Amino acid sequence: MTTTTPFAAFYLDVTGDHTEEQIAHALAKNGMITFDAIQSKEDLLHLCALLGTIVKHRDADSTGLTHIVKREDVQFIEGYQAFTDSHLTLHTDGSSIPDPATLVVLWCAQPAEEGGMSLFVDGKLLYQVLAREHPLILRVLTTPHSAVFAGARIPLYSSVFSTSECGTVCIRFRYDSLGNYTRSSQRHRFNWL
Repeated sequence: MTTTTPFAAFYLDVTGDHTEEQIAHALAKNGMITFDAIQSKEDLLHLCALLGTIVKHRDADSTGLTHIVKREDVQFIEGYQAFTDSHLTLHTDGSSIPDPATLVVLWCAQPAEEGGMSLFVDGKLLYQVLAREHPLILRVLTTPHSAVFAGARIPLYSSVFSTSECGTVCIRFRYDSLGNYTRSSQRHRFNWL
């Protein structure tokens, strides 16, 4: 099931008129966009404000931006791998909070000399494949309270897939020690990833 698409395939010019509508259309169609016209934190904040309300990450500054840089004080703290030179496992940002952001914006201010590869999973396609080819696994992963997401003050009991009040399918996942799953979920051992 593994397929890859270069980031360039999702490119959108975010400097023109009707940017919000273009972004909304591209996100509905492809689930992500890439852009290169942002030159400063102020530009980034302006773009984010056009898209909606900024949901502050646990480690965000007062503007709502989270600076992903190596920090010596968090080297061995679970859930802080983004601030080390270690890779991140697959995860949904904000998996341990009741209402995570529906859109994550990443901006690279300074490219790394080495590394820095990003891997994204198409959650919509994953859900469709599970529904079509592995309905039993999907049923297990949509069972309420089949997953516990740590990382916040109070652990969040949820499921990997859920449906919002407006009918949107949401995904919440961690493939590290902060994501714990029921025995029926673990029995499948996520071999379908």
